[in-house]
Amino acid sequence: MVVEHSPHQVRQIYIESSRHHHALICHGYTKIETGDRVTVVGSPKSLEEVLLKFGD
Repeated sequence: MVVEHSPHQVRQIYIESSRHHHALICHGYTKIETGDRVTVVGSPKSLEEVLLKFGD
């Protein structure tokens, strides 16, 4: 996906997760469980917000 910079750009975060070596299809109601592997890609500002919510 290519996102062009604009003054009205919406912050976007891409999250991929897997459980027991199987990819999960994440929805707004997906619960992250202990042992899940989560990859987060986004702007530095978006990633700061993720860290504030989930910690290190």
